Amino acid sequence: MQGFNYVFCGAKAVEELFARQLSRGLNLYVSGNIPMGSGLSSSSALVVCAALCFLQSEGLTGKTTRKELSNACAKAERHIGTQGCGMDQSRLFNYFPCQKLSSE
Repeated sequence: MQGFNYVFCGAKAVEELFARQLSRGLNLYVSGNIPMGSGLSSSSALVVCAALCFLQSEGLTGKTTRKELSNACAKAERHIGTQGCGMDQSRLFNYFPCQKLSSE
């Protein structure tokens, strides 16, 4: 699976959560340091990271909760055939700086 598919899932998560199409695209450079064997999926990390980038670019930060966005990311991964339960997405919000997202 190519990485841009996971960025697509992050975009779909934001679109589906807010029931609207994104108004702009992004140029992204992605780098990561998720430790091997940590139990976190790098594909889920890319989806969450992309969703946060699109959320910011659309001016929607602060208009959703971590839980809502986490659920939207887990659901959006199914667009490319990944069937997760959302645990990775939920845990990843502890790693990414999400000060403007409510923890509710």
